Amino acid sequence: MTNTDDEYADDDKKEDADFHGEEKKTSSSRRGMSKSPSMVKRFFTFTSLSLTPGRGQNDAEENNDNEKNKRKCLFVHGWRSNARVSKEHAKHLNLDTKFQQIHLIKGTKHSNEASDELTEGMFLGPWFSWVDDINNDDIDGKSKEEDLVKALRYVVKFVRKHGPYASAVGFSQGGALVALLSRREVLEKLGVEGDVFLWKSATVVCGASVGLIEVAERALGIRLVNDGERIADDEDVLPSLHIFGLQDERKPQGERLMKLFEAKMPSSKQLVRHCLYFDGGHGVPKSIMSDEGFHAEYDAWLKNALSLSLAVEDGPKKIGNTAVANVLHRAL
Repeated sequence: MTNTDDEYADDDKKEDADFHGEEKKTSSSRRGMSKSPSMVKRFFTFTSLSLTPGRGQNDAEENNDNEKNKRKCLFVHGWRSNARVSKEHAKHLNLDTKFQQIHLIKGTKHSNEASDELTEGMFLGPWFSWVDDINNDDIDGKSKEEDLVKALRYVVKFVRKHGPYASAVGFSQGGALVALLSRREVLEKLGVEGDVFLWKSATVVCGASVGLIEVAERALGIRLVNDGERIADDEDVLPSLHIFGLQDERKPQGERLMKLFEAKMPSSKQLVRHCLYFDGGHGVPKSIMSDEGFHAEYDAWLKNALSLSLAVEDGPKKIGNTAVANVLHRAL
């Protein structure tokens, strides 16, 4: 069995000091992990794997060449959630059999509570969102633009530090972020230069927070959809997989997010957008782990997606400060 590091990497020690403090108290008592303040990456494992020690920033940079050669996946959690929930979702999706390393990134917005009572009862906090709101379907106002730009910029920074990524997987609101960051128009406004993507493929699981499309359009001064249909001008198209729960009340939102992706390559007409369905609601049930048909389709799509020649961000580099500054000024 391929050894998989299920990683939660934290990229900004100053902004995340509160999180580190709470995380260290929990980790030290339950997992015996180090309390070193220099820790910028924390590794968790699936139950079938042994614990991998955390590494300091310098170690990560020294091993960057080896990191590049791994098939890595970035998992982006949903509204009022955290890396522990992402770990469980990744486990249920059998991502440890599809990738050599899984990075779990946390949201940029602290939340006072979990998304629902079940999540709060099953997992330890603290909780984070990318854009927070009492009703995550009602996203409006200048503060939301500022929060979204901050979130998008943070993910770009994270990818440039820890990438390249074979795939990004986003759940719920995280799926909206993955969808937005899979568009070159968005990346250009965030200072990503050249015709590159942040990842070679994108998976949106139970996509939600579709209102972020309009927030992004206002904040960045771009148009992404016209009458609900994608506005496309690229020859290269990012392969996408969209996973829906048949009983998910937010399924129509995921279907709207799906329209941010092209169904076919413009030139070859090769299908690159695929849908998968499971019997369930807004979540990633454990039953998916043993669904052979589900994973046969997922694996076939992923193999085809990664066979395409797409340019992606290939290593640590700084974000274009001028472009980002302009975006932040507009958002404010």
